[in-house]
Formats: sequence, C-alpha cells, structure tokens
Amino acid sequence: MKVLEALEKLGLTEYESRAYTKLVEHGHLSAKEAS
Repeated sequence: MKVLEALEKLGLTEYESRAYTKLVEHGHLSAKEAS
C-alpha cells in the first residue's frame, strides 16, 4: 500500500496526505515552499 493511500484510509484528504508527506520528507517548510 502506498503512503498516500494509507493516509487517506486514516481519514486524510488527498490534499492533506500530500501536504503531510511533503513536510515529513523536507522538514520545516513555509506554505509557499510546500506549494
């Protein structure tokens, strides 16, 4: 199972899942950097 799919099964939206994984991969990011 892919990470995004697992997060969505936990109740996160696709957008939230992508934002979460990006923050985990890159550490602290501003909203501008994450977009």
